[in-house]
Amino acid sequence: MTVSTSCGFVDASQPTGYTCKQQKTIGTPTYNLVEYPRTATDDYEYQIVADGHTRGVIKLLVVDQYGNAIAGEDVNFVVSGLTGAVVSPASATTDADGKITAEITSTAVGSALVRVDLADYAYDYGVSFAATFKADDRTPPTIARFDSKTLVDGDYVDALGPIVISVVLDDPGDNAVGINLADAGAITVAVKAVGGGTVNGVTNKTGCDSELDLSDCVVSWEPFVSMTAGSYEVTLTVKDRNGNEQTQAWTVVVEGSAALKDVLAGPGVFDPRSGQPMTISFQSSEAGAVVTLEIYNRSGQLIHRDVLVADAGYNYFEWAGRTLYGNLPGNGIYIFRLTANMAGQVTSQTGKLAVFKP
Repeated sequence: MTVSTSCGFVDASQPTGYTCKQQKTIGTPTYNLVEYPRTATDDYEYQIVADGHTRGVIKLLVVDQYGNAIAGEDVNFVVSGLTGAVVSPASATTDADGKITAEITSTAVGSALVRVDLADYAYDYGVSFAATFKADDRTPPTIARFDSKTLVDGDYVDALGPIVISVVLDDPGDNAVGINLADAGAITVAVKAVGGGTVNGVTNKTGCDSELDLSDCVVSWEPFVSMTAGSYEVTLTVKDRNGNEQTQAWTVVVEGSAALKDVLAGPGVFDPRSGQPMTISFQSSEAGAVVTLEIYNRSGQLIHRDVLVADAGYNYFEWAGRTLYGNLPGNGIYIFRLTANMAGQVTSQTGKLAVFKP
């Protein structure tokens, strides 16, 4: 039997001389996600991927009735309702500030009930909360064109940048966890010279303020030093919190070299026995560029090669549908590459063509 007093609870069953038994309580648990920090209004708060290693962090404070932290207090964790959910450690002792930190993981999807009790006051002063585990998200983010400012192959860029990419980024999976905008590696731009090495630079982002739907995200990249004239491959990589990633690449040209644009191959399906050649056309920004056409089969073997000196504007190659050895190519998809050399500055474009002999 206990009766209320000014100091807390007096236990009448205790021996003579025992006058005051302090009430001990566990404060409301602070439940944070290590990999997925969320705001209180986020629909995805308290959801952890059920992969057995993604952790939710539980932080507790044990105090007496006056709010004073209690050091050295033993606390037990009991998990129920979801096989595969585990709190580690299962028992712990408060530190000098009355605090305990534990972690919870699960290999199963669903909700687990976590009960926290003081070891010497079980069932009287415990607290409970739910931890929700979701299926692992395997859906990569999407990259979609936002407006006319988005890069297209063959665009001219300044040697000092910036290269600006306006895109819509989305993490569309049923179990999507969003793109962590605080992570510098979540949205990156890499620039590499065609046939050369990586160009060092810095990536900046504006308007990227929603983790699940970045509808007006503008990503820009600037080199640390001026780029030389030539062709460069720009690759945008977007990675969500589960490590799923999507990439999109463009080829751009720094002025001073011949740009190849509007590359087309026709007819869409080519029959080399029809008597009509396959035409591969392009626009050249400069007159005098030496342009080479190479066609490769699916094994990467060169089957055709041709060279012309381009005029400024429209140019084209014709392929009669014969290999280097005069044979008919087999049915299938072939890769072609146009390479322009202008005063030692090289640019290139690639494409596909289909061969089908009925």
